Amino acid sequence: MDDWTHYFGWDAMYMMNFSCPMGFLERGSDIEDAMKDTARASDRFSWAGHISSIDRLLRYFGRPAFLSMAKASMKQIMLRKAEIQSTRPRPDFLDSFHEIQRADPVRIRDDMVLNWVVNNIGASVNSVAATVDAIVYYVLKDQRVHARLKNEIDTLSGESPISWEAIQNLPYFDAVVQEALRLHPPGGFSLDRVVPRKGLSLPDGRFLPGGTIVGMNPWVTNRNKEIYGWDADSFDPSRWLKGQGEGEVSFQNRIGQMKNTILSFGGGKRVCMGKSLGLMEVTKVAVSLFAKFDMELVNPKKDWKIFDTLFVRVSGFEVFLKKKGVDNGT
Repeated sequence: MDDWTHYFGWDAMYMMNFSCPMGFLERGSDIEDAMKDTARASDRFSWAGHISSIDRLLRYFGRPAFLSMAKASMKQIMLRKAEIQSTRPRPDFLDSFHEIQRADPVRIRDDMVLNWVVNNIGASVNSVAATVDAIVYYVLKDQRVHARLKNEIDTLSGESPISWEAIQNLPYFDAVVQEALRLHPPGGFSLDRVVPRKGLSLPDGRFLPGGTIVGMNPWVTNRNKEIYGWDADSFDPSRWLKGQGEGEVSFQNRIGQMKNTILSFGGGKRVCMGKSLGLMEVTKVAVSLFAKFDMELVNPKKDWKIFDTLFVRVSGFEVFLKKKGVDNGT
């Protein structure tokens, strides 16, 4: 399953950046080792992001990060620059980047446009795939959650593709997405920051001297039992819904605290710029999977394997999919 969520992620981001898919879904496999190359880069950044000497060593001896993606993206950039007239029905990311470049061609070079595109694709693909994986895995692991979600999604009118407006009327599905993001954030470690020279006073009175390296890992903070409850290590979408007998004011305060402290996309000034786009991709794909397919784990008793790196990867995640309304086939 995790391979196919990545195939989708690659093709979707290629469509948004270049108005054409890369061909992962059609081919059903990695293309030019792009996925393997991206996983290698993620591993590299997980080390180099904390130990600068390793970064310098890898820059000198190692393979450049995202090399396959960069080559494929540069090809698209050069093809676009050779266009005489666009036939695209709407602008894509590359059109917008080239518009910025035309306004300041001296400062905005081709390598900067390439960097913007590669960052767009690399960050989105892994985050979206990891979150869709988590939604499907945790739902299929819990028959009670699966049944409740299925009943809610079955109320949809059957439109295809499912509209964004229709998804807004699925409160339990939204709770499932929030819970999957909480329990399985895409990023696997803290993004460190250095305290300014004057130091930093924390709300509890503690003082951090200038130069102190600080960071918060969402895999830790998202399981804070004081905020998310005594069962914070468990997957329970109902924590995002109003409890039986819970007053409205109490509910809004509790939900507000959870939403303000969840760090799956970062927070504050450092919040992920692609958060809204990523959530749109995740929700559209996940709800479509549950609406169009009957799904079950190949081995419900088997747990997946999680590999912690810059972007958390999983393996051993196998799912049977059967299109609804079809008697045979997967």
